[in-house]
Amino acid sequence: MVNQALKYGHDKRLPTLNKIVTIGGPFDGLTGFLSTQTEATVRRLDVKPSRFTKHFSEMLKYRHNFPDNVKLLNVYGDTNTGYNNDGFVGVASARSIRYLLRGKLTQYQEAFYSGEQAAHCALNQNPSVAHKMIAFLW
Repeated sequence: MVNQALKYGHDKRLPTLNKIVTIGGPFDGLTGFLSTQTEATVRRLDVKPSRFTKHFSEMLKYRHNFPDNVKLLNVYGDTNTGYNNDGFVGVASARSIRYLLRGKLTQYQEAFYSGEQAAHCALNQNPSVAHKMIAFLW
């Protein structure tokens, strides 16, 4: 959905995007996968990636197309295995959407989860994530 909004965000033939929820989004690829930084350190880092993947650089080119006045909830996790990721997507990569869409959103929220239920494939089945998402959307 983010890629579509970046490419076609001002196309009046498409529905208006008001709110979006991202769950474990690999916005700057899997660059954080082998990181051994601690979770606390990664969460303190600026959301601007230290290096841009090819995909992230392409998304930056289209950020002006992203519709204005969108509210975003960014859900991401860390399995606490020492790699600062959800098993696939690094915390820093998931958080990089904030940098990508800076100045475009009317509201940005992050929801961080840790432990077994924060694994990439488990996030969308985590009851806490479901409650947070429902509260945000409705």
